[in-house]
Amino acid sequence: MEGAFYKQAYLEQQADQIESALNEIQVPARVGGGVVKEDRVRYHLAPAIGLHADDLMQAMDHVSASLGGVDVRYIWEAQEQMIEVAFSRGKELRLLPLMHSLDGLHALQAVVGMEANGRPLLLDFTRKNTWGMFIAAPKGAGKSELLRAVLVSLALTSRRSEVNFIGIDLGGRELAILDALPHTLSAVATDANCAGELLLWVCEEIEQRRFSGFDKPHLVLFIDDLNRLLQAVGVNGVGLLKAVIDDGKDAGIHVVATYCPPLQSIESSLQRLPGLVKARAYPHDQGNGTAFDGRFTFKVGSAASLVKVAWLNVHDLDAAVRLAQSG
Repeated sequence: MEGAFYKQAYLEQQADQIESALNEIQVPARVGGGVVKEDRVRYHLAPAIGLHADDLMQAMDHVSASLGGVDVRYIWEAQEQMIEVAFSRGKELRLLPLMHSLDGLHALQAVVGMEANGRPLLLDFTRKNTWGMFIAAPKGAGKSELLRAVLVSLALTSRRSEVNFIGIDLGGRELAILDALPHTLSAVATDANCAGELLLWVCEEIEQRRFSGFDKPHLVLFIDDLNRLLQAVGVNGVGLLKAVIDDGKDAGIHVVATYCPPLQSIESSLQRLPGLVKARAYPHDQGNGTAFDGRFTFKVGSAASLVKVAWLNVHDLDAAVRLAQSG
């Protein structure tokens, strides 16, 4: 696997987490040798002398909680003791274990989730038909989580010499991870003035790249909550954003953004532009109303796919940051 994401590094980190969790409850054991299975990771377990199988079985709830609530099993077969850690918690699909199971990921490629046919959905931001992405969903439907999944995927498959990040998040919460990543050029813009200045800088960068004929490294502008941004920056800011969306792809500049539909001031521009991935939360009827369960429809040109999006829990976010910083 190319770039800054290494399967073994993550497995070793998770093994260390399991060891620490066991030590917290006085069940000392060595954990290692992670092997990725179809839907889980299996680790070899070497408990301290005097520990019994019952001690280890009772410790699994604590280990599960330390890993974000995923399913954890203690196994003893053929005189070998093991711990299995599931990729998912309940019906959720975890991003990092999914990335482990994939070989050959390259720079500017994002892992999004699993299609209904069981195939992973990968987005290649180096291609002209998938150079940017807009995520539409009502509040609470998972659009910010999807945005972070794309962000983390790109950070782990790409070196900072290959891609840089900038962000606008007027809520100040959803893109906080950007400040910890080595790919990020500046602090996340969390107020209207900073957002306007950042959009102006991107427009100037587009012109400079056009003049020089040089479009590397790639630059990704992440925006959480376009609705709030467009309301805050006024007509001039809207014009700057449209210029970035219209002209950025020819300068190696990408936009990945979320919004709550309808958003008439920008949706008309999105409809006429080729090369945009349009993701929309997929509703289902719960009997007492519409609900969302982490599925999104992804549309690229005329092709559409229903995808179960891969998420990051708190522990996975922390692990992802450490992996990106070490790369």
